[in-house]
Amino acid sequence: MSAEHNMINEDFVTFEVSKLLQDKGYREDCRASYITDETGRSVLSVLTFHVRKFRHLLRYTRYQGEYLAPTLYAAQKWVRTKGKIHIVVDLNKHGWYYRLYDMEDLSLISQMDGYTDTFEKALNDGIKVSLTYL
Repeated sequence: MSAEHNMINEDFVTFEVSKLLQDKGYREDCRASYITDETGRSVLSVLTFHVRKFRHLLRYTRYQGEYLAPTLYAAQKWVRTKGKIHIVVDLNKHGWYYRLYDMEDLSLISQMDGYTDTFEKALNDGIKVSLTYL
């Protein structure tokens, strides 16, 4: 089985970031999506052999909505391509953190206040903050 089929929840952006990405125009095909019920509770649904397309997202009455859930890498690449913002994740003795760089002039745009315990959390946080600049 390929590594792609072994993805776990931390490989995908969080529900909050998924909604922000869609609001900013993310329309790429994804293997996963978040489905929300009438209470607002979200569940990550990962497809093994198919992809979700934006135009096919659920719009049924029993659901509040469905949001594309790209992998962290796909979202990072989209931000880099669309917004010309490079997200760097690094580690020091305190933990993981991110920095955002403008790819046009290579200037530092923003960096994380504090640290997280995982690379994935730092990258997700970096993606979330980068979306405020798009």
